[in-house]
Amino acid sequence: MGFIASIQNKIRKRKSVDNKKRNQEILTFQTTFHCAGCVNKVQPHLNAIKNIRAWNVELDKTGQKLNVRTRSAHSDEVTRKVKQALAREGYQAERLN
Repeated sequence: MGFIASIQNKIRKRKSVDNKKRNQEILTFQTTFHCAGCVNKVQPHLNAIKNIRAWNVELDKTGQKLNVRTRSAHSDEVTRKVKQALAREGYQAERLN
């Protein structure tokens, strides 16, 4: 592969990554989690939700927040499924954004 073709390939890859980032959304939920044990209880349910790319929980003095990364097109569906998943284990979640 020549020098110009190599640069063009890198540009194509960068545009592909940028497009993927643009189509993503971070959903933030206020939850009723108390500790890491609560998070462990819901982990299998969250991992089973198809359109979640990644998730994490912030357990601190400002509140217990669940951040979920998904595609923008699936945000309403993921919101509904997250609330259902947490409810199965007795927790609540309110979407903040």
